[in-house]
Amino acid sequence: MKKVAIIICFIWPLISSILGIQLLVGEFRILSNAEIVNYSNALLVLIGLFVIYKDIDTPSKTAGLWFIFYILFYGFGLLSVGLSNFDAPIARTLLTLIYFTSFYFFISNDANCLLFFKIFTFSLVVSAFTTLYLFKINYDFDYHGVVPWGVNRAGGLYADANNAALVSILAYFFFNYFFVPINKLQKGLKYFVLIIIFYSLVVTFSTTGLSTFIILFIINNHKFFKGFKLIIFGVVGLALYSSLFLIQSYTSQLNLTEAQTNKVNNLINVLTLNTNEVNNSGRGELMENFMINIYNSPVIGNGIDFSVVKRAHNTYLVVLGDAGILTFIFFIFVLVTYVVKSLKLKNRMRIFCFSIILTLCIFMISLQSVINQTYLIILFVFIGYVIDNPILFKKSQQDVNYD
Repeated sequence: MKKVAIIICFIWPLISSILGIQLLVGEFRILSNAEIVNYSNALLVLIGLFVIYKDIDTPSKTAGLWFIFYILFYGFGLLSVGLSNFDAPIARTLLTLIYFTSFYFFISNDANCLLFFKIFTFSLVVSAFTTLYLFKINYDFDYHGVVPWGVNRAGGLYADANNAALVSILAYFFFNYFFVPINKLQKGLKYFVLIIIFYSLVVTFSTTGLSTFIILFIINNHKFFKGFKLIIFGVVGLALYSSLFLIQSYTSQLNLTEAQTNKVNNLINVLTLNTNEVNNSGRGELMENFMINIYNSPVIGNGIDFSVVKRAHNTYLVVLGDAGILTFIFFIFVLVTYVVKSLKLKNRMRIFCFSIILTLCIFMISLQSVINQTYLIILFVFIGYVIDNPILFKKSQQDVNYD
């Protein structure tokens, strides 16, 4: 009975969050109000706390730092709401806190943690595959169906290219680290899945996503870059770097749309450090305009969800704009703690945790929703447990050897 309750109260809300079920429900008008999905799932994970309270084990101190962050965030944010009379959607913002709290205690149990990473990895891979499928059939959420023209950028189950790119990167590295093949057939299957996931990243045409992936790919394959192999890599790298200029000259012949061509050129500008020509899609202007609000209330911020309403398009600015400088400083402290502790781990654990944290930190620059999306805050919880309990991570890798 408890296993069924766990599936209903934890596994389903987790899958629903990663696969963007709320968007799909709204898209196909299954319910009159799609937000019912999020609120009902939040209720389920709250009920789940009573289901697993006897199974709660030693909590993670690293992940526990987020409790202090939320106290500061809501403390200053609500104070600012009261002073400014900003109409903040408090109930909606509490969903992330509810997910965080429930999964914080759920994952403390080793068996639940192992179950969590399997479901999390599987859901990420399904999302990445779906991103590619929707792109291939030209499904556009803006037009609520398949369009006769080519979709410029894959938005996946989130109707947003950068969010889809983030999920594809997470899917790639989760699957790469947790699926350990035991024979050649499984090894071939692993490489096939990784290639598909990478392709799902490519079709997002996300400058942030592709740049981040290149950095992480080098970090994760650092053992290759030594001795004679390093010389080979240097020659190949130089050839590829030189070819970027050639590709830029022939983008018009690649049968790409104007938007896709611009994104390819943008990525090339980033990789060639031609920063003057990098197009930030208007985010620079949005950030400059938003800074005025931060200057107006630097200590306590402007209120919960203020930055989302004003379209800050930057998670760091969301924290600073909503809850002020003190909350922002502690937020940076939490991220630095994750980075430092991940670098103290050994071998694969160190690279894996650092790669995930680095990915999230980079995407915070271009996404305002990293700490507002339930599955991403849960991811911070999971990484916190991996950092504090490396033995657990080893168990999870052993457990994933499929027979």
